Amino acid sequence: MTVALGEPVAAMSDCLDRVRGTLGGLDDQGITQTLRDIETLSRRTQALMLQLVAEADSRGIAVREGFSTTARLLAGMFQLSAGEARTRVEHAALVGTRRTITGETLSPRLPATAAAGSRARQPAPRPDRATRHPPSHH
Repeated sequence: MTVALGEPVAAMSDCLDRVRGTLGGLDDQGITQTLRDIETLSRRTQALMLQLVAEADSRGIAVREGFSTTARLLAGMFQLSAGEARTRVEHAALVGTRRTITGETLSPRLPATAAAGSRARQPAPRPDRATRHPPSHH
């Protein structure tokens, strides 16, 4: 089943344009609140991007698009350095759902980080700074 996401993505873009158009009329408190709000949206957008990268990787889309790896696909699509593209794929592998060779869905390797990124009401830990196991309290 294919879901057309053109409308919601266009609506997101339109909303950002409207916010940009109101910046000159905001007082200092409005600016600081908008900074907080945009940071939250940025983190949610990044979490969604990592989910998309994980999904593309699990489906083998890069190979069908003529690239040897998902990192090379991202580097080509977004003009990223090889290192930045690799980092995105590595982060996506930590917070995205995974599939076994038989198609069974597995939980993310960092489920708390994945959940925090999708909620993003508070800062989510970056996958490269998160730990796989919570620290023990002795």
